[in-house]
This record gives sequence, C-alpha cells and structure tokens, in this order.
Amino acid sequence: RLAARCDPMNHGRLVMLGVGVGLIGAGAVVFTRHTPDEGAVYLRRIAGTMLTAFGCVLILFAVGLTLAGVDG
Repeated sequence: RLAARCDPMNHGRLVMLGVGVGLIGAGAVVFTRHTPDEGAVYLRRIAGTMLTAFGCVLILFAVGLTLAGVDG
C-alpha cells in the first residue's frame, strides 16, 4: 500500500512561506505603481519581476521541503 506522508510545516518553513507571500505582494505593488519616466518604467519592471520570482522560489522551496519530509 502506497501512503503519502505529509508532515506539517515547522516554524522556519512557515516564515519562509510568509516571506515569499510578502515578496509577491511587494512585487505586485511595484508593478502597479505609476511612474512618469520611461527609464523608471524599466526599473519598475525589473524590480517587480525580481521580487515576484524570489517570492515564488521561496514558496516552492518551503512546500518542496515539506512534501519531501525533510526534518530540520
């Protein structure tokens, strides 16, 4: 019988998950902020993309560690 084992997240993973969600929110704020200058538009896109990508990576890492059952 194949049984899936999923341990609850510990405090470190919950913090990592929360920081990831916060970074995605910060990326959304940066994306939607109005900038009048052409150069600022590109900086806004780059910063928003970096914040969102790092948030997604942290969330995937926290969920992956939990699903893999890594203790720590």
